[in-house]
Amino acid sequence: MHTSASKGQDVSLAPQVYDVLSALALRLGVRVSARELQAQSAQFGEAPLTLMAVAQALARHGVDARIGRLEPEQFDPRMGPVVFGLHTEGAALLLDREGDACQAWLAAPSASEPVWRSTAEWQSDWAGWSLQARLLASRDSSPMKADAHEEQPKHAAHWFWSVFTTLRTYYLDSTLAAVMINLLALATSMFSMNVYDRVIPNAAFHSLWVLAIGVSLAGLLELALRTLRGYLVDVAGKKADLLLSARLFRHILNLRAQDRPGSSGQFAGQLRDFESVRDFVSSTTLVAFSDVPFIFLFLLVIGLLGGPLVWVPIVGALLVLVAGWLSQWPIRESIERYQYESAQKLGFMVESLERLEQIRAMGAEPRLQGRWERLSATTARSAMGSRLASAITLNFTQFVQQSCNTAMIVWGVYLILEGRMSVGALIGCTILAGRALGPLGQVAGLLTRYQHAVGAFKTMDRIMKLEGQYNPDRTYLGISRAQGGLTVQQLQFAYPHTQRQVLQIGNLTVAPGEHVAVMGPVGSGKSTLLKVMAWLYPSDAGQVLLDGLDMAQISPADLRAQIAWVGQDPVLFRASLRDNLLMAAPHVSDERLQHVLRLTGMVTWVAAHPMGLDMPLGENGTSLSGGQRQMVALARALMSDAQVIFLDEPTSAFDAAGEQRLLEALQPELQGKTVVLATHRPGPLSLVSRIVLLDNGQMLADGPRDAVLQAVKEGRIKRVANGGAV
Repeated sequence: MHTSASKGQDVSLAPQVYDVLSALALRLGVRVSARELQAQSAQFGEAPLTLMAVAQALARHGVDARIGRLEPEQFDPRMGPVVFGLHTEGAALLLDREGDACQAWLAAPSASEPVWRSTAEWQSDWAGWSLQARLLASRDSSPMKADAHEEQPKHAAHWFWSVFTTLRTYYLDSTLAAVMINLLALATSMFSMNVYDRVIPNAAFHSLWVLAIGVSLAGLLELALRTLRGYLVDVAGKKADLLLSARLFRHILNLRAQDRPGSSGQFAGQLRDFESVRDFVSSTTLVAFSDVPFIFLFLLVIGLLGGPLVWVPIVGALLVLVAGWLSQWPIRESIERYQYESAQKLGFMVESLERLEQIRAMGAEPRLQGRWERLSATTARSAMGSRLASAITLNFTQFVQQSCNTAMIVWGVYLILEGRMSVGALIGCTILAGRALGPLGQVAGLLTRYQHAVGAFKTMDRIMKLEGQYNPDRTYLGISRAQGGLTVQQLQFAYPHTQRQVLQIGNLTVAPGEHVAVMGPVGSGKSTLLKVMAWLYPSDAGQVLLDGLDMAQISPADLRAQIAWVGQDPVLFRASLRDNLLMAAPHVSDERLQHVLRLTGMVTWVAAHPMGLDMPLGENGTSLSGGQRQMVALARALMSDAQVIFLDEPTSAFDAAGEQRLLEALQPELQGKTVVLATHRPGPLSLVSRIVLLDNGQMLADGPRDAVLQAVKEGRIKRVANGGAV
């Protein structure tokens, strides 16, 4: 992605601009709907969305966007289509030019065909930014692609290592700094050798001060280079952390239902461990490892100055490496146990905090306290094992360094007396030996962190390799407004890690604008059917169609815009009431917001609160009653004006009078929309004209509301047992 004009990168975009950008992508052979592009741009920044966020979203589809300040009067058709920002109409896609007139496509509803205007008109309306795009070489949309039966080479970059490839400039600069630092490290040993061998015997004070000034300047330069190296690695680490965190969270949100973890707290613990990977690639670790290759440089200089004396640090380095290699097994086993037990401990804590009221009501505090203490003791033992193995390795490394220093001095004395080396050379070799073994000591101290990072990386890599519900490399169908027809064909669904089929539906059709109730006993599959029909859970077999299109083929953003879903357990977020209401429809007008508040009956208690819509709801709406939480969830679904609405026990927490008022208000609001409703209560049945009766995941009856209710009352419909009707 290229950006040639930083001034235009922060331009906020009007919604109609995405239609123009979608048309630009289509000209390049990339199909991405305007709504999908807007949704993906939101992943790279909060509203108002900017050109930079759009450019990053386009890059995910293989389009390299170049943001600039090309003016309309500079447009040349040979450049290809160019998007120009406009003050009045948001943007225009310039396609052709003849003399002083340019042809462009506009997003305005009245401009279904390209329009011609004079260059002066385009120029006067220009908003100061332009966007050019080209197809990346990695995305070949030409008809010369290889046959589908031929094996295709995999070009997908690794989710982790590709980030560091993009930051290679920082690491190359830090490597160059490391080379200079280790070369300057030779200055101290050379200074000591010359002082002992030349300055002291000859009382050369002038040379002493010249050498002292030179080594001091070298030290200052080394200090500056070390600071610069640390800064470069820190900046690269920060950028890598931001990119990796975004990729990781994006993939987690896209996980299929069957791949989601059973314990959110335990899963959060595994994600938290990923911080150890981030810390491991920080400045301290990389600096220690970047100095290791220069051990050979120091050994070479020691060999030139001390001859056979070089064998002392060589043997010492080998002993340290062997000790570090042997310690990996106990450290790895302890770290793997610690990570697993730590994730369990965090999962237990989160589960307990979310259920404090139930725990107190049951009087289960002593039992849970005992389990917590056992988990803490187990985790502490595993952590102690890894720390002990690491401490033994580090202490042994320090012992080897001290022994090498002693051995070099003893052996050096004999070499001096034999006339094979000077006192200064011995001092210099001793200093260089310390510099040679120093990085190995630092690496030994990082063994525990290394194993922790490796374990966390394997866990994250396993998660990132899971297939997502939506493939970002796939081209989906875009729909602007659905009619609302739903069709289920040969549907089968089972929850993860279970053998029992929860749903087995042959054929079910809901006409556009039809209101259908799904009823049945507890555990019959009503809620699951709604989730599968809303494509929250992809089916194991069969198809779910929207207006004849398989939901698996529809653009995720376009599909979510057509469907609203209200679960039987309202899910609210720790934010204000306004934020919760507008989470799915941030651009809704105040008039629509007020209408929905009156429709759901929320306006009464919202107006009575001193903070109004800015009232904080607490975690999962703990400051609201059950009925109020259902009101918020229902209002949030109605805010988007979706064509298809799924309601799962929407009034279970309402009193009878409140339910009746709500149902009467919903009658005209739901007119013309497709509604699928799951309920046990008779009240919501006033909204529907048809009932589908489920039992054990199978359809028992499907017909007009009154006819099905009468059949049930007369006992003409029997339950399903052992997979068959009785």
